Order: sequence, then structure tokens, then C-alpha cells
Amino acid sequence: MYQEVYILIPCHSFEDFPTHHRGDEAASLLACWSAIWRPELIAGTGKMPQWARIDSPPDTLDERLLLIPLVSEKDMQAGFSRRAKESGAKVIRKMVNRDEAIAAALEGLENPDSLEEDLAADFVALGYCYLQTELLTRQMRYSSNLDEVYFSEKLVAAAQSAVIGETEAARVLLQTCFDVLAEERNSFYPVDSYFLDLTLCASTTLTALAKELENGQPTNVVASGEVIEQLAQSQPETAAKLREKLQAKQCGLIGGEYREGPLPLYDPETLLANFRQGISAYEKHVGYRPTIFGRRRFGLSSFLPQVLKSLGFHGAIHATMDDGKFTHSNQTKVSWQGNDGCKIDAIARPPLDASTPDSFIALFQRLGEAMDSDHVATICFAHWPGNVSPWYEDLRRIARYSSGLGSFMTVERYFAETELPPYHDTFKDARYNSPYHKQAVIRRQAGPVSAHRDRAVDNAKFDAANSVEAVTALVTGHAGPSHDPHRSWAEPAEGSTAESNADSIVEGALTNFAAKLPRRDDPPSPALLIANPISFTAVGGSETDQLDSLPGGKATLIAAEDKSGRHAVWEAPACGYAWLPAGGSSPSGKTQTMIKDGVLRNEYMEVHFDPITGALQSIYDYKSRGNRFSQQLALRLPGERPATGARYVDPDETAVYSIMAADSIDIVTNTSAAGKIKIAGRLINTAGHALAQFEQVYTLWRSSRVLEIDIHLTPHEEPKMEAWNSYFCARFAWSDGSAFLYRDQHWQRRRVDSKRIEAPNYIEVENGKARTQVLTGGLPFHQHVRGRMLDTILIPRGETARTFKLGIGIDLPYPLQDARRLTYSPPPRLENAPSPTPGDTSWALHLDAKNVIITALDPLTSGEAVIGFSVRLLETEGRPAKGKLRCFRNVGKAVLKEFNGEATGGALTNGDRVEFELQAGQWRQIDVYWDEQTKG
Repeated sequence: MYQEVYILIPCHSFEDFPTHHRGDEAASLLACWSAIWRPELIAGTGKMPQWARIDSPPDTLDERLLLIPLVSEKDMQAGFSRRAKESGAKVIRKMVNRDEAIAAALEGLENPDSLEEDLAADFVALGYCYLQTELLTRQMRYSSNLDEVYFSEKLVAAAQSAVIGETEAARVLLQTCFDVLAEERNSFYPVDSYFLDLTLCASTTLTALAKELENGQPTNVVASGEVIEQLAQSQPETAAKLREKLQAKQCGLIGGEYREGPLPLYDPETLLANFRQGISAYEKHVGYRPTIFGRRRFGLSSFLPQVLKSLGFHGAIHATMDDGKFTHSNQTKVSWQGNDGCKIDAIARPPLDASTPDSFIALFQRLGEAMDSDHVATICFAHWPGNVSPWYEDLRRIARYSSGLGSFMTVERYFAETELPPYHDTFKDARYNSPYHKQAVIRRQAGPVSAHRDRAVDNAKFDAANSVEAVTALVTGHAGPSHDPHRSWAEPAEGSTAESNADSIVEGALTNFAAKLPRRDDPPSPALLIANPISFTAVGGSETDQLDSLPGGKATLIAAEDKSGRHAVWEAPACGYAWLPAGGSSPSGKTQTMIKDGVLRNEYMEVHFDPITGALQSIYDYKSRGNRFSQQLALRLPGERPATGARYVDPDETAVYSIMAADSIDIVTNTSAAGKIKIAGRLINTAGHALAQFEQVYTLWRSSRVLEIDIHLTPHEEPKMEAWNSYFCARFAWSDGSAFLYRDQHWQRRRVDSKRIEAPNYIEVENGKARTQVLTGGLPFHQHVRGRMLDTILIPRGETARTFKLGIGIDLPYPLQDARRLTYSPPPRLENAPSPTPGDTSWALHLDAKNVIITALDPLTSGEAVIGFSVRLLETEGRPAKGKLRCFRNVGKAVLKEFNGEATGGALTNGDRVEFELQAGQWRQIDVYWDEQTKG
């Protein structure tokens, strides 16, 4: 039996306790500290465990137990360990694992059969509580007022009771010890502090969740609806247990989405559909929906607060447990303000990792900071089910006895019962840097770029089909076939070559629309039917070779033909159609063709090409001097790395780009309606070695502000593994290095303040006088290089797609409109039918506020009859909007709705118009009901 037990530490007092250590050193210090608090040692020595300086060990060593953690090794006197052993002491060194340290400390001692192991673990937890309380007292700039004599007496008595089997008496005495420590804490911070346990769930960790739910302290499960669905299918007993715990309010639920996909890259309707499908999955499988939003994977944006509030969420975790960067707050609980001014309470500090000793050796520092600066002192811990450090288990045990360090709570209780945050934070989108591109390349996932592009294109097709179906139902007054809303969640991990049914769905919607379109009694005749499902007038161009002659009619602005075929420029109204009958004629001879002397031009721009390289050399407008924009293809490779220890050099400064070499420049189409030039060639390095073959086709339509670029690349060399430093790209350049850049996110215009840019629809270069846009066609990843260049990433390592479509816009007043049309427009449909009754053009809905777009249109039904429609309106330019939604028939009433179906008031109506007001960046739903007294 030992006379005394010591841990030897390299410090003079608790003021300089070595809590700065990490990894094994931190684990060793905590393991050795824990081992000396076993009740067998306390009862045997009749004394409270002690610590001493490693450079001033106890004078008497006989029958002493000495634990020397890794942090003390370098300060230990040479030969001390030998002297201590020769003097009769037992020395334990370099222990990192706590169980092993405890086993070594108890080795050779009699094992009391009556001692409950669970009770012994409570003593160890008390030791951790004592350490953190004393350190916290100093952290808060107080001196200890603990009555060590009384504390020691109760501790020894508790240990002696425990080893002889008097469990209840031991627990009572232990409770006294915990109460004394809580009293010391309350002397300098008499307000409650809180712990939030975040148990992260994924499909691979569900088997361990059952044991986690047996933990006595409140926990909070972080899981997507998809994971909850998998849990119900593979672990029904665990799902039932979770349901039981949720109903008893002993467990919280954090989530909201069906899948934790690349949220910042989603369009608004995909984002909303993801939440709605997720909420449905939670309710179906555990009978409970989350009211606190959170996710493990990176995914935050300033668009979220208004969506969460409208869906009935009460709080959010403004942090993710994945790669990527986001802004932290100096407060834990804040009011998170979105880009439209909407606010939601949120936890805005990242959680501590509950599986590492690093989080627990200096826990007192985080507690002290929270007590000093937070109006609600809170610390969050995150971990996988069952994967926690021993000291986190100590914290859970401590909480059973005392709230001296903090109380565990469910997130629902936390947001409902703690004080409202007096602070609000507007987290700027520029501070969110996602890891999606880097992760996909490193993990060798299929389609690291094209999967996102294909998802955007598919969803644009689904949106078009849904809108066409809705317009058909509104016009006919009868609901079409009911189906779940179409939506694609495809990501690189799932591959970008998966079969999509989007085209067949669009074809079905167009066929039904054409069949239900009211017709005249005139004989059938060939024509092209162009459906415009979007909420703004579309001016576009199409090849019309399906017809035997040029199209005519009021909707045709100009039509012409050459050896490449027939072409027409047309105009279709919002949420309507254009009818292009055959029998049109070519314009007069005075109308110029689009290409002359190798220059591609229309009324808005001139496009010049370099005959040697084949690059787009310059774009000129007719109002200003100088080149507006240039474009080329390139392979970017990393430059030479700086030597170790050398000054940091930006990779952009050393990156090496390939050179274009044109093999042919051919005019494909040259009419008064369209001009098309195809350039083929090679990408070569400075030695002349071919790195890739390329083909670029530039198309410019009459009356269009957009130059379309179709790219085909055939690489001969694969880029390096550095996702943001090696890739094939389309490079754009402009002359003004002081120009501001803007991008779209969730269909809204945002300022660019970072080098790496995510923009699925467009990037805008604005210099005050001119606005030039790159329409990205769903390609999301771009890099701002050296102030006046932009790389749109086409082929990083692992990408299999070889064809891409981009556009360059000149002074587009509302670039999202043209960007959406570039991403997808329904193709002209060949008809041999009577002309439509309404005429060559007609519309169903019209918005007079151009900065507002309809994101979704759905018929409202009573039985099979359509009684109105539901529409969601989004402000896209970052400025308030006030306007009218005009309908093709009179309106009876209009109701403002939240996304969870709750009515929040009415909108003014006047005849066939619904008046609306939107804040900058706001997204709202309005349910509109027809006036049954008039049929419009």
C-alpha cells in the first residue's frame, strides 16, 4: 500500500498549469491526473491525491506512487527515476492511455470485490472536475476559496465507503464534494452554463447510435432525413428508441434537409425541395421533425435564415463539422441575419471535438471565455456515435452530480429557455469557402465539375416541365397528372454519367401543352411551337430546319438561310408561347450578314479572333473605346514550388498556362439572323508539345446581347491533383484591374470578395460604365487570377466530360434571365396543326418588376378543378421590388404563405393583378385564387 500518491508536473502552481499541450502529451497529462483519483488509492493513503513540481519532487520517496506524464519528461532530473525506484517508490512514466495508466497505478494492490466500477469512475470524474474548477477559478481572475480540508475529508470518507461496498454512502459523500466545487464556481459566476452534445450520424455509423441513446445526459442527434430513412430501414429498433427519446424530450434532433448536398450550389427550388423531402422523412420514420437546423457537411449561406424561418425552424447551428471555411462570431448564441434582413437565433461558434484530449485539457479556457463574453455561456461538443474521449465521459458523469461546469441540454430546450441574443451577425457570403471541388478531386470522384453542371441542367429542365404543366392546368382549368416534384440531387460521388429522365419529362409536358392549346378551325399547317416557361420575355434564336421553308408570323423577328440551314430569331412572352408558322421570307437585301472579314457582329457587339492562336481576341461595343473582353482555352499547371523555408509565393504567380494554336477557322453560318464560326486547334506548351485538341464554336444571333460558346476539349495530358492549381479552363480577361466582380448564388447577385468563386449561373465584371457577364451554363467553379482574369474550370483531374457551353453577355440588364436561358430552354416543337386561338403569341402570367423572378408555379386545385395557383417570387438583384403580377383572368384573393403552409396575411388585388412588395433578396410565396364571378 502507498503512503502518498503524486503526479509530477512541470509548473509552479495552477496559474501556469501546462494546458497548452496537444495530442499525446495532453492525453498523457490527463491520463496520469485521472489515475491518481481512483478510490482504491485515496482510501489506501487516507489522503487527497497530490501534485508536485517535476523539478522539485517530494523529499520522501519510500512507499510513494509517482506518475510522470510525457509533458514532464524533458524537465525531469537525470537519474531521478532510478533514485525513486531504489528509494522504494513506484514510478509510472509515459502513459498515454487512461485505462492503462489506471491499471498500472492499481497493479499489485488488492482488488476490492465490493467496489462498483461505475462508482470508481465517478471518483475519476471528480478529479477532472476538481482540476477544471481550480483552473477556471484562476482563468476568471479569482483565487481559490475551496476549503481543502473539508473537501479532502469528504473525499477520503467517500473512497473508504466505496471500497467496502457502502455505495449509497459513498455517493452521498461524492455529491458533497461536487457541491463544494460548484459552490466555488458560483462564487465568481453564479449563472448557469450549458453543454450541447452533438452526435453526428452518417450511414456508416448507425450501429453505434443505439448505445449513444442510452447515455443518461441529453444528447442531440445531427442527421439528415436520408440518414434517418436509412436508420429506420436498417436499424428499426434504434429508430424506435430515437422516437421514444424525442417524444420524451430527452434527445434533440438537428437537421432539416433530406440530403446534405452542396447547399451553396443549389438553386432556390432545389434547396426548398431538399428541406421539404427531409422534413417528410423525419416525420415518417421518427414521428418528429427538427426545428433546429444543422448539418455535418459544409453548407451555409446568407440565404438560409429566411428559408428556415418560413419552414418553421426556431434555431440553427451556424457551423459545420467538415472542411471549408465560415465566419465565427465572438458570441456563441447570436441572431443570424440573412441577406434579406430576416433573423433566426443561431449558435455561431464551432463545436469542440469530443473525441480528442485537446478539447478537454484546456476546457476551462473555453468556459472562461464563454463566461467572460457570452450572454449565455455555452460550449458545443461534436462526435460520432460512441466515439468520445474518456474525459467527455467524465463531463457527462459530472453533470449527473452537479452543474458546476455546465448542464447538458437538448437544443430545443436551449433555444426556448435561454435568453434571447442581444447581438445579431450578418455573415457575409464572401467568408464562406466550400471544400466541394477540392474534396471531389482528392477523392477521385466522378465528374467533379460536370456532376454539378448536369444537376443544374436537369433541374432547369424539371423547372421548365413543371411550369409548362402548371400553365397547361391554369389555361384548361383541369389539373394534370399528379406526381412528386422532379428534382436532381446528383453529386460527384454518384457520378456524372447517370441516366436522366429530364428530357422525357420535358417532352411529355410539351406534348400535353400542345394538345391542350386552344386551336382555330383553320386547316393544319406546319409551324414551330416555342414554349417559354420562365417569367420574363425570351428573345432567342433557333435552327428551323424542321420546316420546309423559313418561319414567319408575328413572333418571328427575323429569319434567313444559307448552306448550313434555316435560322430564325423569335420573341416569346413570359409564361407563354410563340407560334412560328412556315411561309416566311428572307429579309431585304439591305440587311447585312453577321460575319464580314472574319469579324462576328450584330447590333450590340463586334467579336474579333486571333488568326494565329484562334483565341477570342477582343469584343467591342459601339458606345465605348477599347476591348471589353477576351477569351481563350488553357491548361494550367503548377509552377516550381518554393524551397523549404523560402518566402511564400502565391501559386497564381508561378502557375504555367498553355498556348493556343489554331489549325482552322471556318465560317459555319453567315446569315442576317445568325453568325457561327468554328475554330479548331491545339493547346501546346512552350516546347510545342500538344497538350490537348480543342474546338470552339462561337454563335451570335441578331438582337442578342449574348455570344454563345460551345467548347469541345480532348486532353492528351491529365491535370495534376491540385484542384485549384491545375485544370483545363476557359480564361477570360478584361483591361480594368479595378473592376468589381459579382456572382450569383441561389439566383441572387452577390459581390465577389474572394479568389475562389462558386457561381452556377453567371459572373459579372463591372467597372462603373459597362457590365460584362460570363454565363456559366451550370459550371460552378471559377478562379479570379491576378486582378483582371477569370478561369472557369472545365476539366480538373478525374473529369470525364469534354463538351461545355458558356456565354459572354454585353451589358445585360438582368443577367440571371439570360443565364437561365443559356442553361436550358425548351427546344422548338414541330407542329402540323391549326394555329392557336389566342394568336401567334400569348401569355398566362406577367411580372412588371424585372428584378423579380418566378421560381415555382403550381396550380391550386379543388378536386380536379383548378381554382388558382401558387407562385414563389424571388428578388434577384439585391434591391427592393414593388410591382404587380398580372394574370390572364381576374383574381378573387391572394394570400401570403410561409413555406410551411402557414398564412401570414393577404396581398392586394385589383382585377387581374396582384400587388407585391419584396425586400432586397427576399423570397415569398403567394397563393392566388380566381374570381369565380368572371372567367377573364
